[in-house]
Amino acid sequence: MSSPRPLILRLPWSAVARSDGFVRRLRALRRDPPAKLVRAFAFKNDELAFARRLLEAHPRIWLFRCNQLAFAGDFVAVDMSSAHVEARRALCLDLKRGAPVKLGGGGAGNSFVRVRAAIREIARCHGALTPEHSVLCATGDGDALLRVVAGGA
Repeated sequence: MSSPRPLILRLPWSAVARSDGFVRRLRALRRDPPAKLVRAFAFKNDELAFARRLLEAHPRIWLFRCNQLAFAGDFVAVDMSSAHVEARRALCLDLKRGAPVKLGGGGAGNSFVRVRAAIREIARCHGALTPEHSVLCATGDGDALLRVVAGGA
Protein backbone atom coordinates (compact mmCIF):
# COMPACT_ATOMS: atom_id res chain seq x y z
CA MET A 1 0.00 0.00 0.00
CA SER A 2 1.44 3.40 -0.90
CA SER A 3 1.78 6.12 1.70
CA PRO A 4 -0.75 8.95 1.78
CA ARG A 5 0.54 12.17 0.22
CA PRO A 6 1.30 14.74 1.33
CA LEU A 7 2.49 13.52 4.70
CA ILE A 8 2.96 16.97 6.24
CA LEU A 9 1.54 20.46 5.75
CA ARG A 10 3.35 23.57 6.98
CA LEU A 11 1.11 25.78 9.10
CA PRO A 12 2.19 29.41 9.24
CA TRP A 13 0.07 31.77 11.35
CA SER A 14 -2.21 32.48 8.37
CA ALA A 15 -3.13 28.77 8.24
CA VAL A 16 -4.34 28.70 11.85
CA ALA A 17 -5.77 32.21 12.18
CA ARG A 18 -8.90 30.99 10.37
CA SER A 19 -10.56 27.65 11.02
CA ASP A 20 -10.37 26.83 7.28
CA GLY A 21 -6.82 28.11 6.86
CA PHE A 22 -5.34 24.65 6.45
CA VAL A 23 -7.69 24.07 3.48
CA ARG A 24 -6.23 27.16 1.80
CA ARG A 25 -2.75 25.67 2.37
CA LEU A 26 -3.88 22.40 0.78
CA ARG A 27 -5.27 24.30 -2.20
CA ALA A 28 -1.85 25.86 -2.68
CA LEU A 29 -0.56 22.30 -3.18
CA ARG A 30 -3.55 20.95 -5.09
CA ARG A 31 -6.11 23.13 -6.80
CA ASP A 32 -9.04 20.97 -5.73
CA PRO A 33 -7.94 18.69 -2.87
CA PRO A 34 -10.12 15.60 -2.46
CA ALA A 35 -12.34 15.46 0.62
CA LYS A 36 -10.32 12.54 2.00
CA LEU A 37 -7.17 14.67 1.97
CA VAL A 38 -8.95 17.59 3.65
CA ARG A 39 -10.22 15.24 6.38
CA ALA A 40 -6.68 13.83 6.82
CA PHE A 41 -5.39 17.29 7.83
CA ALA A 42 -8.51 18.61 9.60
CA PHE A 43 -8.20 19.67 13.23
CA LYS A 44 -10.01 17.75 15.92
CA ASN A 45 -10.77 18.57 19.55
CA ASP A 46 -8.23 21.09 20.86
CA GLU A 47 -5.70 20.86 18.00
CA LEU A 48 -6.49 24.20 16.32
CA ALA A 49 -6.39 26.05 19.65
CA PHE A 50 -3.07 24.35 20.42
CA ALA A 51 -1.59 25.35 17.05
CA ARG A 52 -2.71 28.96 17.53
CA ARG A 53 -1.26 29.17 21.04
CA LEU A 54 2.01 27.60 19.97
CA LEU A 55 2.56 29.90 16.99
CA GLU A 56 1.49 32.97 18.97
CA ALA A 57 3.87 32.20 21.83
CA HIS A 58 6.78 30.95 19.71
CA PRO A 59 7.16 32.76 16.38
CA ARG A 60 10.52 31.02 15.90
CA ILE A 61 8.69 27.69 15.45
CA TRP A 62 7.72 26.25 12.11
CA LEU A 63 4.71 24.04 12.72
CA PHE A 64 3.78 21.15 10.47
CA ARG A 65 0.45 19.33 10.58
CA CYS A 66 0.83 15.60 10.03
CA ASN A 67 -1.54 13.69 7.81
CA GLN A 68 -3.76 11.91 10.33
CA LEU A 69 -3.94 8.79 8.15
CA ALA A 70 -0.15 8.44 8.14
CA PHE A 71 0.63 7.62 11.81
CA ALA A 72 3.22 10.40 12.23
CA GLY A 73 1.77 12.23 15.25
CA ASP A 74 -0.39 15.34 15.17
CA PHE A 75 2.33 17.95 14.63
CA VAL A 76 6.04 18.39 14.07
CA ALA A 77 7.46 21.57 15.58
CA VAL A 78 10.83 22.82 14.35
CA ASP A 79 12.69 25.54 16.23
CA MET A 80 14.16 27.70 13.46
CA SER A 81 16.30 29.81 15.85
CA SER A 82 19.53 28.40 14.47
CA ALA A 83 20.76 29.18 10.97
CA HIS A 84 22.45 25.76 11.07
CA VAL A 85 19.95 23.09 10.06
CA GLU A 86 21.75 20.42 12.09
CA ALA A 87 21.36 22.45 15.29
CA ARG A 88 17.59 22.86 15.08
CA ARG A 89 15.37 21.20 17.66
CA ALA A 90 12.55 19.05 16.27
CA LEU A 91 9.62 17.66 18.22
CA CYS A 92 6.87 15.34 17.08
CA LEU A 93 3.78 16.01 19.17
CA ASP A 94 0.65 13.96 19.74
CA LEU A 95 -2.06 15.66 21.78
CA LYS A 96 -3.84 13.64 24.46
CA ARG A 97 -6.29 15.86 26.29
CA GLY A 98 -5.71 15.88 30.05
CA ALA A 99 -2.79 13.43 29.86
CA PRO A 100 0.60 13.99 31.49
CA VAL A 101 3.58 14.47 29.17
CA LYS A 102 5.36 11.31 28.10
CA LEU A 103 8.62 11.78 26.23
CA GLY A 104 9.96 9.28 23.72
CA GLY A 105 6.67 8.19 22.21
CA GLY A 106 5.12 6.24 25.07
CA GLY A 107 1.35 6.47 25.32
CA ALA A 108 0.75 7.19 21.65
CA GLY A 109 0.12 3.66 20.38
CA ASN A 110 0.82 3.69 16.64
CA SER A 111 0.83 7.48 16.38
CA PHE A 112 4.59 7.76 15.78
CA VAL A 113 5.14 4.81 13.44
CA ARG A 114 5.96 7.04 10.43
CA VAL A 115 7.71 9.96 12.13
CA ARG A 116 10.92 9.28 10.18
CA ALA A 117 9.02 9.64 6.90
CA ALA A 118 7.56 12.97 8.07
CA ILE A 119 11.04 14.25 9.00
CA ARG A 120 12.39 13.23 5.58
CA GLU A 121 9.50 15.03 3.87
CA ILE A 122 10.15 18.20 5.89
CA ALA A 123 13.82 17.98 4.90
CA ARG A 124 13.05 17.40 1.22
CA CYS A 125 10.22 19.91 0.79
CA HIS A 126 11.19 22.68 3.21
CA GLY A 127 14.88 22.24 4.05
CA ALA A 128 14.13 22.92 7.71
CA LEU A 129 15.68 19.64 8.93
CA THR A 130 18.15 17.03 7.73
CA PRO A 131 16.67 13.78 6.39
CA GLU A 132 17.96 11.81 9.40
CA HIS A 133 17.35 14.60 11.94
CA SER A 134 16.96 13.67 15.58
CA VAL A 135 13.41 14.21 16.80
CA LEU A 136 11.91 14.07 20.27
CA CYS A 137 8.46 12.47 20.35
CA ALA A 138 6.11 13.69 23.06
CA THR A 139 2.51 13.00 23.98
CA GLY A 140 0.32 14.81 26.48
CA ASP A 141 -2.10 17.63 27.09
CA GLY A 142 -1.68 20.66 24.85
CA ASP A 143 -0.79 23.07 27.67
CA ALA A 144 1.92 20.72 28.93
CA LEU A 145 3.26 20.19 25.41
CA LEU A 146 3.54 23.96 24.99
CA ARG A 147 5.97 23.93 27.92
CA VAL A 148 7.97 21.15 26.24
CA VAL A 149 8.21 23.21 23.06
CA ALA A 150 9.31 26.21 25.11
CA GLY A 151 12.25 24.13 26.31
CA GLY A 152 11.19 22.67 29.61
CA ALA A 153 9.52 19.35 30.23
